[in-house]
Amino acid sequence: MQSLESLRLSYNRISDAGAKAVAQALETNKCLSEISLKSNKINETGLIAIGTSLFKNNTLQLLTLLGNHFANESAQLYGELERDRLPYINLWIDIQIYVVDGVHLVAENR
Repeated sequence: MQSLESLRLSYNRISDAGAKAVAQALETNKCLSEISLKSNKINETGLIAIGTSLFKNNTLQLLTLLGNHFANESAQLYGELERDRLPYINLWIDIQIYVVDGVHLVAENR
């Protein structure tokens, strides 16, 4: 039986509602290894939902989020993921978090 391993939704304007649906699926995902969500008009709520789901997911290996609307709270969450979760699982995310004067900022991870 074949299963979906890669989902490419970049530039589809899925917004927060679509991001929440993806996050819900990620919590129980056993097949998807790549998800591309680049430039989808996802705001703080959707980015936090996806980030939170990554604490429960051990299957995903690649996630692209660049071009969405990070604010301090979502950037802080992804900073926690970088520090506390990513070193222990095989997941690469295309963003990197920097803290400048106490504000969490997002940059491209190369």
